[in-house]
Amino acid sequence: EEGLLGDYTLRFVMTGIAQGLNALHKADIIRRELSPKSVLLREADDRPIITDMELAKLASGAPTVSPSQWPDDPYRAMEVGGDTPVDVRADLYSWGRIFVHAATGELSERGEERLPNPEIPDIVRDVVVQCVAITRSQRPADMKAILQVLRRWE
Repeated sequence: EEGLLGDYTLRFVMTGIAQGLNALHKADIIRRELSPKSVLLREADDRPIITDMELAKLASGAPTVSPSQWPDDPYRAMEVGGDTPVDVRADLYSWGRIFVHAATGELSERGEERLPNPEIPDIVRDVVVQCVAITRSQRPADMKAILQVLRRWE
């Protein structure tokens, strides 16, 4: 709501969100509905905390709340609202959309995300663009791949 994040804050917050999602994925939980409203920054140190877990889903495919009843969310991957099986790549999409919004101060139309900030390394820019791919198969396989790239961002 307050515009784009500075480079250090962007790296710190987005890495923290990626670590949180990775921990959920290790526990076979898919968040499905991640948006900036569901991420709080802890007052003491600005560490991100993922909240509102009631719409999360066990990766085992167990029955859950139907996403067809959810209102449209510009951060949610398209497959979440359809008949396609949902996997961790839905969370990667949401993470990428949040990254673009935090890096530019605005949310682009789906499929038109750009990261013009020269302070963001090309390798990070590339992985974010892969995450926001409309087609799930074009996204990275898991959050571990993203964390490897973020660790090299200095």
